[in-house]
Order: sequence, then C-alpha cells, then structure tokens
Amino acid sequence: MGALSRLLFSLSLAASAQAAHYEVTVGKGGQLKFEPETLKAEVGDTIRYLFYAKNHSVVQSSFAAPCQPLKDGFFSAFVPSPSPDSPSRTSFTITLSDKNPKWVYCSQGDHCKKGMVHAINAPETGNTLAAYKDAAAGVVASQSPPNVPVGGVRQTTVDVGKNGLTFEPNSIIEPKGTVVSFMFHPKNHSVVQSSFDKPCQPLSSGFSSGSVPATTSPSGVEFAYTIDRDTPVWFYCGQTTGNHCQSGMVGAINA
Repeated sequence: MGALSRLLFSLSLAASAQAAHYEVTVGKGGQLKFEPETLKAEVGDTIRYLFYAKNHSVVQSSFAAPCQPLKDGFFSAFVPSPSPDSPSRTSFTITLSDKNPKWVYCSQGDHCKKGMVHAINAPETGNTLAAYKDAAAGVVASQSPPNVPVGGVRQTTVDVGKNGLTFEPNSIIEPKGTVVSFMFHPKNHSVVQSSFDKPCQPLSSGFSSGSVPATTSPSGVEFAYTIDRDTPVWFYCGQTTGNHCQSGMVGAINA
C-alpha cells in the first residue's frame, strides 16, 4: 500500500471512528410521533429509524412544503409493524452528507397533519420545528412517493437456525431495494437461492452464502442480499447433514 493510500485509509478510519449514530423511534407506543422529534448531527453521522405499529414511513420534505416529498429526498417506503412496543425487524438508516436542516414526516394518512414530523439540524429561530409542525397542520392531504426506498438503507433481518431448522421469519414482504440480512446461529447453516419448481437445488446464478459454522448465538456473521426484483425469491439451507431443506428449512421473499 502506497503512502497516499495509507493516508486515505487512515483518514477514512478516523472519520468512521468519529461519526455518531442516532436512533429515532417511529410510532412507538401507538403515538403519532418521532422520538426524538429533533436532533443535531454532523456530516457522516448515521440516523436509524425504528418502526412500530401500525404502518409508518419516513419521508423527507422541504420546510416550505410540509407533508409533500422533496424531489431527490430520502424515503423509507412504508413499514408495517404489529407491535406498538417492539420495533419491526425492518429499519431505515440515512447518512448525513451535509449539515443543512432536514425536514421529515410520516406519509401515512393524516399522520403528518396530526403532527408526526421530525427535523434534523433545525434552526432555533425562524424556520423551527414548531413552525414546520404548525404548517403541516394546515395541509389538506399528505403525499407519498412510489413505495421504493431511496436515499438510505432499508434493512430487514432473518435469523438462520436460531430455534432449530428454521428461518425466522420464513416469509417476508419487502419492496425492491431492501437489504435482507441473514443472521447465523449454531451450528452450521447456509442460505441458497432456488427456484420454486426445484426446491433444495441451487438456482443457476442465484445467491449463496456458503456454509457458515457458528458456535455462539448470535454468531455475529451475516449474509446480505438486496432485493432486485418484484417477483418471488425462494431460498433454503443447503446443509446436507440432517437434510435441513427437506426438513423444512426454507423461506421466501415476496411470495
């Protein structure tokens, strides 16, 4: 590695080490609310949105047009969740590229109008969060972009072998662009894409994690697949010792 490469690598590590991470809950406890409603963050910081019941979204708007999506802004797509107390397996994370104020709302029904808004680096005077919320209250109807995540990372998790020969959950519904992270548990499992017609057989050009031996739960090892189609995706565990696939260790995306 050359001197310049080493320097750039060191600077990258330093920037990564200094970046802060924030978590914002969306609809926790059945409230139409982001918590915290406002926060201060720096360039490079990440903000992860955690979703609760029933069905919410994270949409960027401008201050001038609350409850309406900003062109080229970020959008989580809708995240349905059954629990008001436990977050969905699906989250949405953005990374700040500047310190300009970011205005955010939930595009579900009249949630924005009812005050379900959020701000990043909002000014203390003038265009404040309170002023944005007041303007949102006067909006007739919220607007939502097409239901595809943009401007951030939408991620959902699947446990592999956590409770026997299972994927949990074994059937997920997620929009195109979502990152599915398979989290491995003992003892030795894999995630292999198949066709519907030929279960337990690898699909040509399909994804495969390879065998992942694990001794601890969770192991800390994960395999990520980004949904790249609207049609169903079928997968199974290819571990032949014990015939995991034939024993029911199979799953599907958007089936």
